[in-house]
Amino acid sequence: MTKNIKNSKAKSRANAELWRGGFALVPAILVVLAVLVIGAGAYYFATKTKQPTPASTNQEPQASNLPAPENTASNEISNWKTYRNDTYGFSIKYPSDWLASKGSWSEDGGFFYVGFGTSMTADSKPLATLEVYPNQTTLDKFVKYFDYLNGNWKDITLNNVAAKEIVSVGQNSKQIILVASVKNSYGYELASTAFGDNVDTVRKMSSTFEFITTATIPMRIISPVAGQNVEIGKSSEIKLNQPMFAYYSDNVLYKPFVMILVDVNGKRVGETPLFDAGKTSVTWNPRVVSAGYSSSNIEIPVKPGNYKLQLIKSGVSEGEANKVVAESGYFNIVPPVALSFVTSSWSGWPPYLDSSGVAYQSSFSVQWIGGSKYVYLSILDKSLESVGASISKVWESGKLENDGNGTYNFVIPNNLQKDHSYRFYISDDHGNSAYSEYFSLPSGRG
Repeated sequence: MTKNIKNSKAKSRANAELWRGGFALVPAILVVLAVLVIGAGAYYFATKTKQPTPASTNQEPQASNLPAPENTASNEISNWKTYRNDTYGFSIKYPSDWLASKGSWSEDGGFFYVGFGTSMTADSKPLATLEVYPNQTTLDKFVKYFDYLNGNWKDITLNNVAAKEIVSVGQNSKQIILVASVKNSYGYELASTAFGDNVDTVRKMSSTFEFITTATIPMRIISPVAGQNVEIGKSSEIKLNQPMFAYYSDNVLYKPFVMILVDVNGKRVGETPLFDAGKTSVTWNPRVVSAGYSSSNIEIPVKPGNYKLQLIKSGVSEGEANKVVAESGYFNIVPPVALSFVTSSWSGWPPYLDSSGVAYQSSFSVQWIGGSKYVYLSILDKSLESVGASISKVWESGKLENDGNGTYNFVIPNNLQKDHSYRFYISDDHGNSAYSEYFSLPSGRG
């Protein structure tokens, strides 16, 4: 009996444990079934609603919401100032806290010059310069001007044009940079100076350099104008519409233009004064012109009449000799109303006095301007002038035809005395007159 009771309790305990276990498995089974149902539903929904996407091996990356890093150098340059020169065909940017000079020609006229720096007073020292050299042919020839620099040239481009760059050591052991290029017969040189450490700044400036395509401005003579009266003996200006330039070739400075006076028959009378390079005008006294560069000390008197000016190439380039670059209209060279002496000089041996004080004959030349058609020339002895003009005359020429720019050559009379002072006197038919400076005879031989 006891054994049966024990067996019954054991079976009941086992059944209880089994029930408990079975009951505990039910929730787990329900959870598994729920997961399977939900997963199946999700798969069904996904397969029914999602559109197929073609496979790609070059998909664009997703755009980031993070801000892109700033290009500090580009932003800095974008705020820089711009210097532009239409005449010489370029523009360039420079730092916003710098100034640019107005631009001018060098003292010798060999190049156009612009300075850049923090100050542009007369005494200030530029931190960078840009120079333009006319009449340059090739880059290789142009960079020879800078052979004094130590370093090696590096081939670069300047606004898509072949250029060269060199970094060298300048004064005060400062590094300097020079960038050179040639276009449209101009050589361009951008360089830092020894007044600061600006190699990086100038290199950035070179990256902004642009060549400007502009219409070529023809050179014109703007003064004198057609019909203008230009008076002999008075200073007059010859003006151009743009600066005259010179140029370097093999380290020699050339002035490639001369101005020629031409008469109404097309005859070239002579040359006017040379223009200084970089200048737009030159002062000229139309009394005389030069016989030419090779005979610049020979002066040719200009007669009143109608003339024009021609600016011509002096023939420094093959095929360019005597090419007319610009031409004025015809203008009038007129004599002044008033008479005046220009100069007087001995020609040949000067007169000299013998032992008795008598002058030997010698040639003399006197020049004057102005007056009417006829003039009268005489020599007056200063010691007798107080007595009267007629008595003081020791020589007179008689009636001379006058064209307003006269020269008279004659033999000094032998009655001029030692230790006497003389002067010329000239008069015309209209009552105009003039006196020269006093002169005396040189002692000479005797």
